[in-house]
Amino acid sequence: MRTQSPAEPHASLRSRLTDHHDIAARVALLRADGHGELSIWRYFLDSFVVDLDALSLIMAELFGRKDASGATPAAALGYREAA
Repeated sequence: MRTQSPAEPHASLRSRLTDHHDIAARVALLRADGHGELSIWRYFLDSFVVDLDALSLIMAELFGRKDASGATPAAALGYREAA
């Protein structure tokens, strides 16, 4: 399984999950290691499952409103508790 260094902030999590250059590079590496299409899909689906907190932060950043201090209100993150 992949690991994340402590020096990588949440921006790298967003990049890993959404940047097409990062995704294409990972696909190329997985194909070079002999992984098939289903294995590659599973790798990326597992990444989303493992990184639900990162995905939650991305969704809050994209769709959440910011208050005067620049923080995302707790109500924008309320869907996390429902899961």
